[in-house]
Amino acid sequence: SSWLEFPFNFQSAAWHSAFSRSKSASQQAIINDKLAFEELLLANNLRSITTLRAVGAGESITTRELQVLPDKVFFKPRVGNQSRGCFVVRRTSKAKQMNLQIAWFKDKIVNDDQTLDILNKIIRNHDYLMQPLLKNHPDFVLLFDTDELVTIRLVTVKPEAKSIAISALIEIPIVDQPNYYWNMLIDVDSGAFMKPLNFPGQ
Repeated sequence: SSWLEFPFNFQSAAWHSAFSRSKSASQQAIINDKLAFEELLLANNLRSITTLRAVGAGESITTRELQVLPDKVFFKPRVGNQSRGCFVVRRTSKAKQMNLQIAWFKDKIVNDDQTLDILNKIIRNHDYLMQPLLKNHPDFVLLFDTDELVTIRLVTVKPEAKSIAISALIEIPIVDQPNYYWNMLIDVDSGAFMKPLNFPGQ
């Protein structure tokens, strides 16, 4: 039905508010705070992405710190959505020199001698989380040469004591076409792919 399209257009705040009226202010605060949500998952023995460092607004990243981090680090605002403010820092070392590249998921690539200064200017006004850049499953890597993740979006409701999955969608990023995805519905009962929804440019 048409109301299911709402969360898949990334306009989920009002949808979740309407269908989650029983949540408290403290629960909403945990949902908004990515670090607090990660800590809650870990406290309940649930897997989560490991945060390498929480960078407070006004703090800086040093060259020495970057040298001991993974070659690809994902930066995301501690509070935010729709991938706004997210970027990846790629580090390559040649002839004892460190070359940094800031790749914006939905914007541009910066690669010059001033990259570290640019990085610190980006994060100085907001709290950021530094995390290892996740990798796609090897089967997907063979098909799609991209750092952007294949994502499953699952919508659940909890009418009583047990949560129920009511809709699922897989988003496959299209290489060299930022913000474009192959969207395919998943049958929530069998887990099988249903008919593709759209294939931009195909």
